[in-house]
Amino acid sequence: MLLATTPVYLNSLHNPFVSDDRVIILEQFQFRESGVSGDLFRSDLFGKSPVQGSYFRPLTLLTFALNYRLARENPLGYRAVNIALHLLVVALMFLLLSRLAERWVAIFGALVYALHPVHVQAVSYISSRSDLLYTILALACLLLWHKGNDARGTRRSLFFIFALSAFFLGLFAKENIIVVPALAVVMDLIWNPTTSWRDKFKENFGWYAGFLCLFAIYLFIRLGIGFPFSMEAGKKLAAALRVLFAFKLFALYLGVIFYPAQLSFFRVVPIPQSFFEWQVILGALLLAGMLVAAWLARKGHKEISFGLLWYLISLGPVLNLSLLNAPMMEHWLYLPLIGLTLAFVGGVRSIAEAVGEVRRAACGLILLALLLGARTVGRNAEWSDLVKLFSQEVSYYPGNWMAWTWLGDALRVRGMANDAVRAYQASLAVNPRVINTWVALGDTLSVVGRDDEAEEILYKAVTVRPNDPWFWYVLGMHRLKTGKYHEAIEPLKKSTELSFFPTGHHVLGSVYLRLGQKDKAEQSFNQATLIYPGRPEFHSEAHLGLGRFYVRHGKLKEAQEEWRLALRFEPGNREARDLLQKNAR
Repeated sequence: MLLATTPVYLNSLHNPFVSDDRVIILEQFQFRESGVSGDLFRSDLFGKSPVQGSYFRPLTLLTFALNYRLARENPLGYRAVNIALHLLVVALMFLLLSRLAERWVAIFGALVYALHPVHVQAVSYISSRSDLLYTILALACLLLWHKGNDARGTRRSLFFIFALSAFFLGLFAKENIIVVPALAVVMDLIWNPTTSWRDKFKENFGWYAGFLCLFAIYLFIRLGIGFPFSMEAGKKLAAALRVLFAFKLFALYLGVIFYPAQLSFFRVVPIPQSFFEWQVILGALLLAGMLVAAWLARKGHKEISFGLLWYLISLGPVLNLSLLNAPMMEHWLYLPLIGLTLAFVGGVRSIAEAVGEVRRAACGLILLALLLGARTVGRNAEWSDLVKLFSQEVSYYPGNWMAWTWLGDALRVRGMANDAVRAYQASLAVNPRVINTWVALGDTLSVVGRDDEAEEILYKAVTVRPNDPWFWYVLGMHRLKTGKYHEAIEPLKKSTELSFFPTGHHVLGSVYLRLGQKDKAEQSFNQATLIYPGRPEFHSEAHLGLGRFYVRHGKLKEAQEEWRLALRFEPGNREARDLLQKNAR
């Protein structure tokens, strides 16, 4: 299984960062490496304060921080880690399924799951590492829990304690792991050969309460810091419409799973206004059918019953009954699909046994796995050209503002700044309330020389969101680019006051030097080294980057000054010496 899985993701290793990856990794961890543990609890996945964001994922951020120390700004290192995590999920899935079903079901179930192309978004999209991490801990929790039920005495208690610990740790990767206690209860009741379900529930009640206590502690920590538990952010939708929407999404998710031809990162799903829309009716019928099938299979085919209930329980949090940041996302299927795969392969095995065609069924599943693997390879190849990928996305969903924004980001990275401006403008025409897109537009206008428009947009952005250090930094860099050194000081100082941002101090020090204020420049440089001591190469890289910034804007003299500063912090920096020699000629 692992040998079959690895090759289908190898062509993703050299794919570039996508937009969220750049925000989470490149815009954060280049200056977050000091004081990692405390900083990870003070801001969300995207570096926002608790008031601005709700992605409380400190464990995920910790893995990115550690990853950054090794991979720096090379996406290959992050993708390699994600692939390794996916392989660990497959291994844990096999171990759990081996305890719940025949080995045949465990092998083919893990194989089909591992190669399914719907997982490309979870594995190849670096920023969705939360799904990989919480699924690993969910599987570990359930595996330990099942072993605990088979053990007695001290070993039983140890297994349960480790299972609860995995659950608690998983909450800091992604809150969706909250479904695991329900899965544990269902697993206990289905695999309960000796006692009634009431006796089994009473036997483990204290341990079930442990899940609740740990979740309460997590909520206390999360809410105490200031992170809300809901992502609704003021959106309003009547309860009846949410239920209709959930039925519709239920049908759409099954369509993506069983026919993964047109995969998409961005989907526009209109909210249904009546139960009599065909997708709503289909979703309701499929949901009812699965519940009936789970009930009928609970004794003779336990793995099918549990697999169906696993899917239904774990899909619940992503059906927008509590409104999420998107109608549906493929990486949200990462944990639910384990259960559906178990039910599907278990059903194939049961039918094959009934008709005496187990060998042909195995051949059929191998063929299915090959087809799924081929689609996964193709989907990873599509992610190699982000301009082409997101151009296709906006053709599918022209009403999705995020698709336009990500197209703008891809165009800008490609150096197609004027096209990026048009993409950002199209995004804002769909949703003018997204401040991050306004900042991206302003920054890109600065690149193409439309300085007055850029200044106006960036200044409005910092007034709308005055506590975002990145916005102040972008405004300061724009003023630096236009030669407004005095005017650049205020936003750069504001940026450094709002975050642990050594690079901001370096830029501020460079500005002071240009204004002849050497004492203030020294203070800024010293502050940068205090925030991030012991790594001269980091501080020299800040000035190398600033030198490249000046070169892009035709300011060679200023660039040379920055490269000299790079050598001040790291005298042996060969790149800085080479750049100085090359440009001196």
